Amino acid sequence: MPPTPPGWYPDPSNQSGGAIRYWDGNAWTQHVAVPSAQSGGGQGFGAGYGAQGGPYGAAYRSPYGAGRQQPYGYGYDSTYVYNTTLAAFETEGRRRRWAQRALTGVALCIAVTDIGYAFTFSNFLHTIATIGPGTNQPPPGLFTHLASGIAITDSAFLIQVVVAVFFIIWQYEAAQVARNLGFPARVSPGLGAASWFIPIGSLWLPYWSLADLLPPAHPARAKALPTWLLYIGTQLLSVITAAIAIWNLAVALIPGVALAVCLVMLVRNGRQLIDATFEAHTDAMARLAPATPPPPTTRTTPGAPGA
Repeated sequence: MPPTPPGWYPDPSNQSGGAIRYWDGNAWTQHVAVPSAQSGGGQGFGAGYGAQGGPYGAAYRSPYGAGRQQPYGYGYDSTYVYNTTLAAFETEGRRRRWAQRALTGVALCIAVTDIGYAFTFSNFLHTIATIGPGTNQPPPGLFTHLASGIAITDSAFLIQVVVAVFFIIWQYEAAQVARNLGFPARVSPGLGAASWFIPIGSLWLPYWSLADLLPPAHPARAKALPTWLLYIGTQLLSVITAAIAIWNLAVALIPGVALAVCLVMLVRNGRQLIDATFEAHTDAMARLAPATPPPPTTRTTPGAPGA
């Protein structure tokens, strides 16, 4: 049996007296009222309640059904949306700082991986080039050093992937909240999280997912595109820097400096995007919070909760 939606129902402790009590979707509250004869029937709770427009434009339809608008034009299901979204919203809040730390960790791992590969292969090729034509044996420890360098840089790359999972988990939770609040989305939360690992699709699907964490007209959505371009730029610069460093470390400093700047900007923009997302979700949840029940109206829905 589906859960009884929040609303005003006949008070189970005073049914003969005609009183009604507010059901918050989970339990009876302390709010009791006696409907007046002028309060017409069949409106459902909250007619006109919470109808204020949001700060980012007109309301848009939620996934909960036709006629129900969220999050800035609340209809009769605002308390239901709040109750079903609260757990995911709290999880998003707890994981927000971990996501920001993960961005910093990923940036550091990219830098370590790039520097490690550059110096490892540059030193290897330079040593090979200095071996005389009559030498049959490479210098002692040459391949051992090469293997050690590759092992260190590969470990940094694996750490980067593990750390990035913390960010992806936060992204999934935030996308769940955004979907419950009715924000339009081009990809599902699951596909958005998995899109980082999808060939070709990873070039734009993660950007869609990040942008759709925010309402359509939210000013912070403008940060999603430059943040995504910075991420793509760091991947390209990382490859370019490592390739040039193999042949000439001095020349590799040019793309290397550009890479460092992009990494710093990526972390800054990404942290700001995470904060803006949580603030937008907090604003929407605050508008949904059933701190005070809507004005009592006569409701004749059969099957009072708790019966």
